[in-house]
Amino acid sequence: MVTYNIHDFVLFDNSTALECDGPLPAWVEKIVNKKAVAVIRRGESENKIPVGIRGKTKAQKFGTFIRSQNVKCLLKSTDVLQMEFPKNTNTRYWQILAQVREYLGKHGLNWGISGSAAYELVTQIPTVTTNSDIDLIALKQEKLSRVAATSLLRDLNSFGIHADVQIIRGTAGFSLEEYVQNRGRKILIKSNHGPYLSLNPWDEFE
Repeated sequence: MVTYNIHDFVLFDNSTALECDGPLPAWVEKIVNKKAVAVIRRGESENKIPVGIRGKTKAQKFGTFIRSQNVKCLLKSTDVLQMEFPKNTNTRYWQILAQVREYLGKHGLNWGISGSAAYELVTQIPTVTTNSDIDLIALKQEKLSRVAATSLLRDLNSFGIHADVQIIRGTAGFSLEEYVQNRGRKILIKSNHGPYLSLNPWDEFE
C-alpha cells in the first residue's frame, strides 16, 4: 500500500485529474499544463488525496484533490532532497543546501525538503530566491531534548541560510525552532483537524 505524506509530490497527466467543487482558476490551468505537479497537503476526503497547486508567487496556492489511480508518480520529500541541484540559478543557496544535506547524511538524519527548493527541484521552474529558507521535513524523528534540538538547529543555521525544520508524523507537525524557543509554553501543532496548542508536542506522536 502506498503511503502519501504531506510535503510529498505527485505527478499526473493534466488538469482533468484534479477534482474540486468549481472550475480551476486560470493560473492553475496554466501551471498544470506546463508541469502537472502537486504537493500533498493536510486535509480529509474519502478516497481522495488532498493536494495543493503552487503558482509563481507565494500568494498563488490552490487546494484541490486527486485520486490515487490518477497519480503517475510519487516523489517523497526525502527523495527530492537527494536530487541533483541546479547549477545556474541562486548558486549560493544550492551550495549551502548541499552542505546541509551532507551534514544530515553524516548524522544519520534521513530528512526531506519542502518549500521553494523542493518545488524547483521537482518542476525545474526557478522558484528559490535570495530570501528563501531551507525548509526541512523530519519524518520519524526520535524525540529530541531541548538541549539537543538547540545544538542541532545551531549547526544547521551555521551554514548561512535559515533552516526551518518541521517535525512530522502523519498529518500532524510542529516547528522545531518553536519547540526550542518556547520552553514551558504551549507549541502550535498543525493537524488535519486544524491547529491546536500542546505543552508536550512530542507526546502527540506517541
